[in-house]
Amino acid sequence: MPPVVPADDSLDTRLTLPGDALFSEPFEQGDRTVTFAKFTILMDDLTTVYFQDTKEYAFHYEFAVDKIPMFAGMTRSEFDEVTLALRKDERDRRQAVLGSVILDEENGHYYIEFEGSGFESPRFVALLYHLVDTSLEAPGTFVGFLNQGGNLYFSAVDLEYLDGEGIAFSSNDAWGAEDNVCYVKGWTLGRLNFVRSEDVLAAYENGELLSTDILITDTVPGEVPYVSGIVTLEPATPNSHVAILARAYDIPFLYAGDVEFENRLLSLIDQEVLVWTGKFCEWEVHRVDDLNMDAETLAYFKGLKTAAPLDFEKKRSYGSYSENVIGLTPDDIASFGGKAANFGFLLREIPENTRPYAVAFSMDLWDDYMAQEIEAGLDLGSWIEDTLSGYTWANLDLPSLNADLKKVRDTIEDVADFSPSQRAEVLAALDEFDEMRRIRFRSSTNVEDAENYSGAGLYDSKSGCLADELDGDDSGPSICEPDEEKERGVFRAMRKVYASFYNENAFMERLRLGVDESKVGMGVLAHYSYPDESEMANGVLVYDESEWPWERLKIVSQVGAESVANPEPGSAPEVVYAWGDSVDRDQSSGLVDNQDDWVLGNQERYLELAELVRKVVSAYRAFHDDIPENEEIALDLEYKLVSPGVLEIKQVRRVPTYNASTEKVAYIGGDREVNFITNEGSLDTALGFHYIKSAFEFQERSARIDTLDAKQTPLIESMRWTRVKDGEVVTYEGDPLDLPNASFIYEEGNGIYRWSEESDGETNVYTLTHLSNAAGTSDQGGLIPRSWSSYFLSVTFEQPRFAGHERINGELAPMYRDEFSSYGREPSPQVLWDYAVRDRFEVSDEESVSVLIDYWRESQYTADFIIKTGHLLRWNKTEVRGLLADPIEFTTDFSRTQSQGHHNFWATFVFDPWLEPSVSQDSLEELEAIDVRLILSGHTGLIGYVGLDGSFREEL
Repeated sequence: MPPVVPADDSLDTRLTLPGDALFSEPFEQGDRTVTFAKFTILMDDLTTVYFQDTKEYAFHYEFAVDKIPMFAGMTRSEFDEVTLALRKDERDRRQAVLGSVILDEENGHYYIEFEGSGFESPRFVALLYHLVDTSLEAPGTFVGFLNQGGNLYFSAVDLEYLDGEGIAFSSNDAWGAEDNVCYVKGWTLGRLNFVRSEDVLAAYENGELLSTDILITDTVPGEVPYVSGIVTLEPATPNSHVAILARAYDIPFLYAGDVEFENRLLSLIDQEVLVWTGKFCEWEVHRVDDLNMDAETLAYFKGLKTAAPLDFEKKRSYGSYSENVIGLTPDDIASFGGKAANFGFLLREIPENTRPYAVAFSMDLWDDYMAQEIEAGLDLGSWIEDTLSGYTWANLDLPSLNADLKKVRDTIEDVADFSPSQRAEVLAALDEFDEMRRIRFRSSTNVEDAENYSGAGLYDSKSGCLADELDGDDSGPSICEPDEEKERGVFRAMRKVYASFYNENAFMERLRLGVDESKVGMGVLAHYSYPDESEMANGVLVYDESEWPWERLKIVSQVGAESVANPEPGSAPEVVYAWGDSVDRDQSSGLVDNQDDWVLGNQERYLELAELVRKVVSAYRAFHDDIPENEEIALDLEYKLVSPGVLEIKQVRRVPTYNASTEKVAYIGGDREVNFITNEGSLDTALGFHYIKSAFEFQERSARIDTLDAKQTPLIESMRWTRVKDGEVVTYEGDPLDLPNASFIYEEGNGIYRWSEESDGETNVYTLTHLSNAAGTSDQGGLIPRSWSSYFLSVTFEQPRFAGHERINGELAPMYRDEFSSYGREPSPQVLWDYAVRDRFEVSDEESVSVLIDYWRESQYTADFIIKTGHLLRWNKTEVRGLLADPIEFTTDFSRTQSQGHHNFWATFVFDPWLEPSVSQDSLEELEAIDVRLILSGHTGLIGYVGLDGSFREEL
């Protein structure tokens, strides 16, 4: 049941534009007059929007704890944890979505915005936007926009999807030139090497393209050997053959659609570089020489990309050559290979929606085939071992290897053959097949389609005709395929499948992964083929529980038998997401007559396909009961839509976890001067910022954060630290590790300095953290570049301090805390950006005290009305009059502090005359006489005073 929210005069589920009483008071922003109304959407009821009386309740928190029973009694931090500060891996904690409708009545525009994080999915954003938009009653002349702030990041594909949903943006410039597509995200180190698509294989063989290179190519190749990364200058598709190989290789695969990114790459051809992409496909490219990496560090990071030895089940004898696949389970991978073992799972769970009958041939048949004598006293397997045993991944002679592999394949296909007894057993196993229908023989090794490695795209499948084997001759044409001049028998097909075990990429992958060739072999899965004329559509499905619910099932489809893995130019496949009862199309097929046409004919078929996937996932989890309930799995499935409209799943396999190291390590590349003062934004209260105000200057070393030793190789060798101690602004210069109780540790990807200091009779603990974002900037483990790092100061006081006020049960109450924190910002920048805004106003109390406040801050707007929270850039003049005999002018960063409210709708200020050097001794004596240490102000009036004992009062 959806949660019940009692009716109340302070809320409504509809909002009228303009004039609704729930809107805030209008206020000036630049040349516009705007007003706004806040809303809450409960995750357990994504059908209703609760708009709040924004005059009475300026904050979501205040409204929610008063009017929505599920939030009653929550503290502000508890509320924020389930509504705002959500990482992707915390999405299940979200209980509500918060947002605002901002109205620019004069221009007839309204803007819907969402607050907090966790909005990576364009489908989720579209669902929320339409829900809010349909809850508005606005004149037909009004135009709505999605207000894109710093919490929404979308790729070009996502933007195209949202545009297709009829959603206009408040700014396109906010996304910059973000046209890159990350088919496989991650990072890599290597030489940038441009090779045209048609020359890739030849360049690899002659040594012009190396496995350690990052390949840049003009178009997507049909085949690519192992390299350290792939960048194409033309777009690919998410399920292209190269994308599948890149995932198997665990290397980044990118389309450089951003001109700046492309030009940066092309300017660095033939140089050693770091190419890095983050979780939103943001990018960085650095010359390795500019990172100040020593040889040991460079080797370490390259080593992170070296695959660990592959963990797989050694091939195992089954005791017979064949078995009906319906009885096989994933436990039989060692005897029949991954593809055959997983197909048995499909036959049992969805028998009406897969090939009706299948047979698997075991490793026993492979081993006996390899045991046939190929030369006097030498069997086929031993001959292959002698031919290939001299090759290692570390030292490949590719021309020689490729020549030897071709010789091996030719020998398996054309010299070796099945013995009469083997032929008899194979034909007996195929007895139930219709001899006039083609049979598909599919590769099924014990090193593919396993839980920790897919091996996708490495081996071949072939079709064969049983009638060609039973007609008593070897002359063509093929009975099943009359257009084929030669026979296409089943043993020919099986020999070709066996030979593909020694495809170049397949054998090199086994070398790279340290696979013992004596432990692996080729099983074969046989079922009816899918004649091209019977295929109405085909495609690939990816079900991934690590994605948002509305993105967990991605369906990539193409009409007929056209490939989704290697599409021809202009024939991009359709990309669809199915979730619940909804079907969202990201991209139309390039082969349909009308871009509004669905590849599967209608939306109901996608929902039918989604239901089949749910059955498979449920059964997969039930079988693999060793998978923890909270572990997120991903499955890759292939499907066909066959005449007269039957959906069939032809393959399922678990998407493997990355085989290379997933360790994430921050690297500070290139020594740099660091100079910052604690920021005054919206993270903490103005009093909190004031209590911990500090300025730092130091040089940051180039280093791996995780290897820094506190005494021998510190991150910071010497620093200037200016702060308030015993009521005075003082500066420490020296090694931070010489401070009292100082330590340095590496924890969860971050470097952390910690020390203590005595001040005003208390022992306070300072924690300065170098934040590397190593916990989540990329889908893969590894190197996190310096530009993704920042500094964060947290101070824990021995005794709680007055921190401001909070609303409890509708009433304002004083708030006391012992811990405060802040990020760093540039101290008083001399150059102000185009988006800087000057705020200048005067406030006063009911008596005679007034405060002139003047400062520069970031604008909360861009040219197209994007709202964010603009933080302080630089103070101008600040003066308090009427409190003392003489005015008090504040001139330093330490004597004045501010905190900006959400979207700069309000601000709070702290003025500390005791830290202002221009204040005379006479004035200080006056302040002592009236018991004033701090002066507190808002943007509309004075708030009160903090006395010398730290207590708050509203009046003198």
